[in-house]
Amino acid sequence: MDLKDLQDLIKKEGGKVIIVENGEPIFVIVPYEEYRSKHGSKDTVEENIPADEDELTIDDLPV
Repeated sequence: MDLKDLQDLIKKEGGKVIIVENGEPIFVIVPYEEYRSKHGSKDTVEENIPADEDELTIDDLPV
């Protein structure tokens, strides 16, 4: 399943997708408008990132 499939599923079913790994939920994918309605009305995602967090580097990738 790729990103387009997830987008189509969310649009069709109206709701969220929960990604499970080893029997534990690790991500919830929701439509952006739903996220905005629950977490403020910021215009861009970047505005929701805390300013004190360090920028990610290649070393942060799980390989």
